[in-house]
Amino acid sequence: MVKKVLFLTTFIMTIFTAVAAHGQSNDVYIEQVGDALNLVVNQTGDSNNVGGIDSDFTLEGDNIDISIDQTGDGNSIDGQIVKADGVIASIETVGNANQFDVNMGATGDVTDSTVDVTITGDTNVVDLTTGPDNSAIGADIDIAIAGSENQMTSIIDSDTAVLNADVDGDLNIINTTQEGWSDNSITMALSGSDNQIDILQANDMQSSVINLETTMSGGTIEINQTSAGAVQP
Repeated sequence: MVKKVLFLTTFIMTIFTAVAAHGQSNDVYIEQVGDALNLVVNQTGDSNNVGGIDSDFTLEGDNIDISIDQTGDGNSIDGQIVKADGVIASIETVGNANQFDVNMGATGDVTDSTVDVTITGDTNVVDLTTGPDNSAIGADIDIAIAGSENQMTSIIDSDTAVLNADVDGDLNIINTTQEGWSDNSITMALSGSDNQIDILQANDMQSSVINLETTMSGGTIEINQTSAGAVQP
């Protein structure tokens, strides 16, 4: 195995990794503290990792711009974004059996974040958490999934949060929870067959909105809305 370890203190960093034909994998571990970071990671091949189960990447600072692209099978992105305002993150994964697990706001507040996640392929797992333990404001999240037997879990605990999701394929499982004090919305475009969609939305101050556009066949949709004290049914 070829392993790459980075501790970032620069403002602009670009990383390109490629997998050799005989199947070596590449790992990128990042610990960053500082504002105005521009981070680009491109990985091509199988079994590559940005962060890992035992050592997530950690980014802290304001006005961070992140772009991560992975092409191949069995790749993973595992990390945390903490104490950050004005985060712009663009994540794209193409392939099968890939994993995306990112937690924003686990140990510090996040404000005005914009996150775009695009997943193309089958049996991929997406897990995105925003503001679980500290306050979050202004989360704008777009998630697009094309393929079959994918799983997506999103927990968005933020005021003025917007989630736009586009799911196209078969046998996908989507679970999303959106909580906060005011002005939250969820918009989903759903197509394919036999998809399972579970939505929990709670709002303590003003009305929340859910908009669904679906052409699914044989799908299951469950929606739970509550004004306060939401508990996953």
